[in-house]
Amino acid sequence: MKYLKTRGKLLLLSASIAIVALVLSGCFLMPPTVRFISPTALNNSAYPVNSPITFSWSGENGLTYTLTLSASGIGPITLLSNSNLTTYQTSIATPGVYTAQIVGKTGLGGTGKDSTTFNVTSLKITNSATVYAKNNVVISWKSLDNRPHTYLYSIDNGSSWVSTTQTSATLTNLSDGNYTFMVKLAQSYVPPAVYNFEILTAGPSIGIAVSDRTEGGFYGIGSHPQGRYAEISWSSNQTLGALLVRFYMYGPLGTGIRYRLNISPSGQWVVLPATSTAQQWYLIPHPNKNTDMIVSATGYGSLQVYDMSGNVYNIPPFQLGQTYAIGMLPINWLGTQGSFAIAPFVLSERYGLSNMPKMYVGYNTSSVATGGSFVASVYTPNLTTYASGTHQIVNDYVDHTDITTNNGLMYMQFSVQLAPGLQINTNSITFPSMISGKVNLSTYKYDSNTGILTVYRGFVNPVPNAPVAQSATDIAVQFQCTVPATYSGSYAYAQIVYEGYFGNEGYSNLNPVFKDNSLRNIDGVVILRSVPVVTVGSAQ
Repeated sequence: MKYLKTRGKLLLLSASIAIVALVLSGCFLMPPTVRFISPTALNNSAYPVNSPITFSWSGENGLTYTLTLSASGIGPITLLSNSNLTTYQTSIATPGVYTAQIVGKTGLGGTGKDSTTFNVTSLKITNSATVYAKNNVVISWKSLDNRPHTYLYSIDNGSSWVSTTQTSATLTNLSDGNYTFMVKLAQSYVPPAVYNFEILTAGPSIGIAVSDRTEGGFYGIGSHPQGRYAEISWSSNQTLGALLVRFYMYGPLGTGIRYRLNISPSGQWVVLPATSTAQQWYLIPHPNKNTDMIVSATGYGSLQVYDMSGNVYNIPPFQLGQTYAIGMLPINWLGTQGSFAIAPFVLSERYGLSNMPKMYVGYNTSSVATGGSFVASVYTPNLTTYASGTHQIVNDYVDHTDITTNNGLMYMQFSVQLAPGLQINTNSITFPSMISGKVNLSTYKYDSNTGILTVYRGFVNPVPNAPVAQSATDIAVQFQCTVPATYSGSYAYAQIVYEGYFGNEGYSNLNPVFKDNSLRNIDGVVILRSVPVVTVGSAQ
């Protein structure tokens, strides 16, 4: 009886082991994925005899590979066995249709495989170009045995063949597109040689777009379609070999006159007659990389151009209120000229440099000792005047239509970031009244980990018994910055920031926002790009 119990336990153990083995085989012996990369039917899969053929494949980590080759009456021949290589090169001396198979094996014995078929021919196409800018193409080939033959060629994937004893074929009146040319020996089972090429006689087209205030330091949410700075960007439907550019200036409205512009050696615009033939073409450097430029009314543009002699020029500043145009002529890498495109633009603001609604940070001192402090203020000169509708300038032939209702500033939001290690004394944060006769509402959020202070301010009409501002100032917020004794920087600063400066900190709406009493965006507020600093190490 004891023997039977023991025997029953052994049988149960054996059955358990068998079940576990089956489970393991299902989990660990699943076929791995193996794929040929080359040769494939997607590339030119006909190789001349004795030419290099590179086999490459992909598979999961830890596999070993066996590569075999077979053809009608040949093989299979093992080229590679139990190797961790993923590429192998060889050559084949006998023409024919060949099949390569790659088998990947895991350490536990699981296998996966893939196969590909390709041709080995005794013919070789001698053309090297793959794209032609003309619709008449001569394709040449040679027989590797250097003997005369009768050949058959086709450009429609073998649906019809043309016989010739020549070693070239002239193809005419080809439309733009991709073609596959095949040539083979007549009355032979030798596979054809294959040649893929493209006809591209059409030149490139180019699109030009003009947008305003796109340079990082200039802000204009919902902005007017004109600005003191503008971005001109372009894109082409083909790879470019060259991009030529010209500039034009229009006469007074209604005249229809478009003057031609050249850049003088001293970097100034030279105005030419509308019919002048002396207008210069300028080259955009690296036309597939440089696809935009900033043009300015206050200084040179952001991109230099070259004349046909290789001399470099800065794009001069443009006049406010004057209508200009940029013209572009694209040329593709084959040398084919495309279609000319032109786009007008105007650089104009509804305020001058002296009364622009700007926003910037200033300090009460230029230096501070470690352990000391200084006061930072965010100034907004001319902002309330601009929002009240008294900002427009005249006599510049520009549409001054404003997207706001011009009935006063209602809301503003912006963020300031401190230099790393600098601290804010939150008890020192104050909000001077900005608009007299209004209820000045204010609050803030401060994150000491990142040094970001976000300010929220509202300005509303008073209700009975509501406190209203009796005076006005152009300071939006003031706060005291403390320089710890452990501060390691040579300079301290606070800067107005944008959402784009941050990665995954979780902040949002850091871009400055200005709204009028109808909750419409007020455009044109300029955030000055320069960041002033306070020298750390000695008190003033």
